[in-house]
Amino acid sequence: MEINHKDERLLHDDEVQQILPEVVEDTPEKKKASVFGAFFNITNCAVGAGILSLPYAFEMMGLLQSLVAFSIFAMASVLSLILLPMCAEAAGTESYETTVRVAFGTVAMKAFQAFIVLYTIGIAVGYVVIVGDLLPPTIAIWAGVEDYEELWYFSPWFFELIVSVVILLPLASLKRLDSLKYSSIFAILAKRLENQFGNLLNGGGLVQMYF
Repeated sequence: MEINHKDERLLHDDEVQQILPEVVEDTPEKKKASVFGAFFNITNCAVGAGILSLPYAFEMMGLLQSLVAFSIFAMASVLSLILLPMCAEAAGTESYETTVRVAFGTVAMKAFQAFIVLYTIGIAVGYVVIVGDLLPPTIAIWAGVEDYEELWYFSPWFFELIVSVVILLPLASLKRLDSLKYSSIFAILAKRLENQFGNLLNGGGLVQMYF
């Protein structure tokens, strides 16, 4: 197929760049995350605490329905992971935020930022509440403390405060997301060990532990 002069002019790089809004100003090049850190951070997000609820979800829905639903959402996730880098490459951007701005404009980008902030706060609050519910009885059992509900330092709010100040605040203050790779590795191992200990308890005997 022949390309006329008008189509050739539209395909010129300079012309295409004028169609896209300016989203990136002249700024120093940022240091990119390592493959090692990105792998464990993404794995920690994908294999999150929600994986602990999968056995219960499979039990409630049934095996066939669960496999169908699981496969649909897995394919949707894979398709998203393929399309997002393609869109970012086509727009010449390096983040999802600027890609949204190129595709849908500044208003959509600000709405996206607001959704991300609300979603992140909700997730953080949920995890902190879970910590406050689980840690007091667990530590009381380890320490052999009875009637721990009457002790103020076994209150959920106290554990939530300690975890937020001692653990969450320092981790949230790191400059680069890549710095969280070690905490992600620890979280992945903790989830794996929790699953294996659950198998030991449910099986009532020795279960082969493997990775």
